[in-house]
Amino acid sequence: MSQKRIIRIGLLGFGVVGQGVWKNIEKNRQALEFRLGAQLDITEVVVKNASKPREVAVPAECYSTDPTRVVDNPEIDIVCEMMGGTGEALELTRRALKQGKVVVTANKALVCEHGEELFKIANENGGHYFYEASVAGGIPIIKTIREALVANRFKLIFGILNGTSNYILTRMEREGLSFEATLGDARQLGYVEADEALDLDGIDAAHKAVILAYLAHGKWVKLDEIICEGIREVSGTDIEIAGQLGYKIKLLAVIARDFEANKLSVRLHPALIAKSEVIAGVDEVYNGVSVTGDVVGTTVLIGRGAGQDATSSSVISDIA
Repeated sequence: MSQKRIIRIGLLGFGVVGQGVWKNIEKNRQALEFRLGAQLDITEVVVKNASKPREVAVPAECYSTDPTRVVDNPEIDIVCEMMGGTGEALELTRRALKQGKVVVTANKALVCEHGEELFKIANENGGHYFYEASVAGGIPIIKTIREALVANRFKLIFGILNGTSNYILTRMEREGLSFEATLGDARQLGYVEADEALDLDGIDAAHKAVILAYLAHGKWVKLDEIICEGIREVSGTDIEIAGQLGYKIKLLAVIARDFEANKLSVRLHPALIAKSEVIAGVDEVYNGVSVTGDVVGTTVLIGRGAGQDATSSSVISDIA
């Protein structure tokens, strides 16, 4: 009987998402390995501080503070980049792809700002760059557009891509709370990024909109070329009047393509959406994306847009 193929994995970063990847691979190892027909082996976990207490128990010999033990290790097949940022993460991703490795990322800023370069490096060196976890957490929107809906041309994609802003708007609508009061609750619950502008000014969702625009239309749009407005100026009065008129206010990413005029529009801003629309019912920290193709019509995906399990589920889907 032949031995199972071994897929060796190295993790760059072991924060919330990284620990979720380890935890959920261990939790569902038997089923995953059966589906893959291969053994999964996380051989290296790169951290800044190996002695820091963590929720997930990992053998001490797996820890390292040296990222080259992952990116330069010829035995490691898949590099999972979960460091965040566009500094060291960019350099290590370049280095791994130049060696023909598979790199899996949850880093939407890196994909948005440097994706064009990184895909080129991957193609030139026989590597692969996968990024399902960079958009909409656990919703498989990347694979849906790239694979399941490949027969379509997409005239409209829109949706809620940031759970924090959606939580704030939901609470303001349901409970009549002010923006400031709801933001305070979101901070206490740990929903808000350390750099609050990412959530409140729409930057996080704009990164994701740029990625979806590339995926659907093969064009990279510069972040500073799109309309990007967050939720800071949305008042309780705005939400109340919208409700009286049969609408909700949601922070929407909108990617629209006019094929006849060959124009692509990418924007991110608060918008009125009729309460009868499916996306209007996406509340709290959930995300929802509506995709309209010329063949299939409209498909709507709704699910958990952030959090350890949702995001690590998407990372593991790219590993598999």
